[in-house]
Amino acid sequence: MAMVAGSALGVFLYLGKAGPGKAVSIFCACYIEAIRNTPLLVQLYLIYFALPALGINLEPIWAAVIGLTLNNAAYTAEIYRAGFESVPHGLREAGKALGMKPAQIVRYIVLLPATRNV
Repeated sequence: MAMVAGSALGVFLYLGKAGPGKAVSIFCACYIEAIRNTPLLVQLYLIYFALPALGINLEPIWAAVIGLTLNNAAYTAEIYRAGFESVPHGLREAGKALGMKPAQIVRYIVLLPATRNV
C-alpha cells in the first residue's frame, strides 16, 4: 500500500519540482532533500511519537504506512527526475525544430525513452 501511494505521490513531487512554479519547485526540492537526508527510522519515530504529542493519534500500522509512503515518494521523485533527464537534449531540440508544442514533445518524444529508463 505504501509503495503504490508513494509512487503516485512521487510523480506529483517530480512534476512540482520540474514545473514552472518557483514556490512549488522550492517546496518539493526541500521536501525531497529533507526526506532523503534523514534515516527512515528517524522519520518513523517522528511520525509515531511526535504526532500524538500534537494531538493526532494514529494506529501503529497507519503511522508506518504514512512514514513509508512519504519516504518512498521522495525516492521515487528522484528516480523519475533521473529518468527524464537521461533523455538526450537533442531529442527535445528535434521536436522543437519540427514545430511541436512542449506537450507534444513530452508525449511523442521524451515519454517513451524516459519510461524505459525509469
